[in-house]
Amino acid sequence: MPRNRRDDAETNTSLKSNDIEEDYLDVDKPLNGQNYYCISFVSPEKILIQKDQFMFYHYERAVNKKLSTMIDETLAKMIDASDDGKIDITDVIALKKSVAASCQEYDVTFEQFKDKMEDFKFQNEEKIGEDFDKKNNFRTSVRGVKVRGVFDTKREADIRASVLQRQDALFDVFVGQIGYWCPWDPNPQKIDDIEYMNNDLNKLVKEYKSNEAKKDMFYQEQKTQRQKDALSAEDRLKHQEGLNKMNEFRDSLKTGNKPDVDSSVVSTLNDTGLIDSKGITLDALMNISEETDGSTGGTSTPVDEKPQAITQSLELGGENSKEITVEEQTEVLMSDDPWLQRKMAEAAAAAF
Repeated sequence: MPRNRRDDAETNTSLKSNDIEEDYLDVDKPLNGQNYYCISFVSPEKILIQKDQFMFYHYERAVNKKLSTMIDETLAKMIDASDDGKIDITDVIALKKSVAASCQEYDVTFEQFKDKMEDFKFQNEEKIGEDFDKKNNFRTSVRGVKVRGVFDTKREADIRASVLQRQDALFDVFVGQIGYWCPWDPNPQKIDDIEYMNNDLNKLVKEYKSNEAKKDMFYQEQKTQRQKDALSAEDRLKHQEGLNKMNEFRDSLKTGNKPDVDSSVVSTLNDTGLIDSKGITLDALMNISEETDGSTGGTSTPVDEKPQAITQSLELGGENSKEITVEEQTEVLMSDDPWLQRKMAEAAAAAF
């Protein structure tokens, strides 16, 4: 019921830095032992609207009656003054002017209309109100408020509200905070911690609201996770593409063949971070390719010719074999050739 200052603070932080919201709803000084209250409202809004419409209906009838009476009386005088059924044209002109003047009286601004309406209500409100109550079966058309207790703690106020709700089920009982402004007769369905008189219904609604909150949280978590998965999958795809390009380039150098180097290879290697942070240029890769082609003399090195030490270390059960973990073996297999790493570093340094 009372305005939540923490909610106001959160709202203010969401505003732009150049926007300032001033709060005029001042809080009264606390009173000892009086912190919370129970209150009920009577707000026949629909009846009040109908009553205002009924009042305007009678106002319009009064205006129409005034105009019609003036026209009828003027016409009657003209007929009585006529000679052998003939009417003087000057009388017709006078009638036209009278009607125009009467209509001009009600061609007013909104402020002038409100003044006329208030004058009419002041003169006829009691009579029209009695007529409205009779036609409305004497249903209440007056707003009312009833303070039903003041308490020190919110728990005491909640208990009292539950008791009052069981004793008088026709009216909602609200719990508010002393010294705070509160809305007039708020909609119970828009209150977060609403308590229903029926225990089963109250439990059902609480579970429903809890599930709604959990559903929203779960949806946000799933949405965030899907976004992360999409980004991770894209990164893995780029990294794998870079590894494939790097392996193709390295295999071409080892076999003595001049690798097919273009800008797409350079872009892939630089984007995936497989080269150092400075990156590498197309000319540098071409230089590596040409140096490799010249150093090998156009001859290819058989793939099977490997250093004996490495061969023995990978043989299972060999004399020089040692225990090696899967992670270590994977790191060895995925690491770049030291000679190729040195050449790429030299080319990158030359480029800068």
